[in-house]
This record gives sequence, structure tokens and C-alpha cells, in this order.
Amino acid sequence: MKSMSRKIALVIAGIIIVALAIYIYVAKNKKAAAPTIEETAQSLEQVTASPTINVPTSPIDDKLPDLNPTQKTNPFNSYQNPFAP
Repeated sequence: MKSMSRKIALVIAGIIIVALAIYIYVAKNKKAAAPTIEETAQSLEQVTASPTINVPTSPIDDKLPDLNPTQKTNPFNSYQNPFAP
């Protein structure tokens, strides 16, 4: 009689341990709750928003040539023409 009750106690303890292990496994792998309507709306706004791109108007900003380059064409600016009247 004692051996039979001991076997039953071991079987019940084993079932409890297995059930506890299954419960812990399911609790850890439980998926997160579904997002709320507000969270979904904010996510959609972020995804569908058009990106702001800074497009330069000129690829050579502040590197434009002089408007009047004739001042730099004559390297002999200090030269005096001896035949000039």
C-alpha cells in the first residue's frame, strides 16, 4: 500500500512539474498586445510622410566667377604705352 501511494505521489508531482514548465514556457513566449488605434495612426503618418530633401539651387554655391573678368585679362596693367599720345 505504501509503495502504491508513493508511486501515485511521484506521478502527481511529475504532472505538476510538467504543467508548471508548460505554463512558464507559454508565458514567456506570449506575443505582445496588438497596437492601439492611436499607435497605428501615428505609425502610418510616419511611414507615409514625404521626406524633406534639401535640394541646393546651385551646385557651386559661393564659387561663381566674377561678373566682369576683363580686369584680369591684361597681365600688364602697370605698363605705359610709350607711343600713346
